[in-house]
Amino acid sequence: MRSDSCRNERTPFYLMGTLLLGTTILLSLVSMFHSPNWNDFFPEGGYYQGNYILDHTYFHKVGWYLSQFTYQFMLLLFIYFLLALFNKRSIPFFKMIAPASFALCVMYVYLLYPKQPLKFYQLPFYNIFSHFMAVFLVLCELWYIKEYTFIETTYCLLFVGTMIGTVYLNYFFRGVWSYDLIHLDTVSGWKLVSYSILLMYTFSLLIYLYKSKSKPNKIT
Repeated sequence: MRSDSCRNERTPFYLMGTLLLGTTILLSLVSMFHSPNWNDFFPEGGYYQGNYILDHTYFHKVGWYLSQFTYQFMLLLFIYFLLALFNKRSIPFFKMIAPASFALCVMYVYLLYPKQPLKFYQLPFYNIFSHFMAVFLVLCELWYIKEYTFIETTYCLLFVGTMIGTVYLNYFFRGVWSYDLIHLDTVSGWKLVSYSILLMYTFSLLIYLYKSKSKPNKIT
């Protein structure tokens, strides 16, 4: 009874999260269809490693979109909030993607933000929300998670597996490595993957340590 009451009290939170995440995803898709060339995206055509790449079809554009780790995370988080809005949330699913929010934020700050020309205040809403504000949604939901076992710290590795899989699929269909950073045919590319795995699992362990020491009164 208390559990149902708790969920009903959090319905506005899930509604707000679903709307914010849905708006962010929609804006990022609109931006994608009006984007100039990037280092791993060529809607106007360009050369990559000596090959001419033209991402002019919906298939190529969506393929690029799904190869971006942040957009993958946002889509999964949106699905979680949408399900939670209808009382169908999956706690194991959330534990799989929660550490990714912190890891992606750190990786964006250190790897991607320095390579783009805009100042922080010039970044579009969908960019700021995806890389920074979504973390607060995850933190708010973690507050209500009752348990986080040591075995569950490995759930984030499933998300890592999807990341690596989409990188390969992106290269297979488009001939471009994601972000032009994750070259899985080189040692440096796998080093970056290893650092990403270590970072994500570190955040997963930190969540576990916090939850193992705290005794929240909330019932999930």
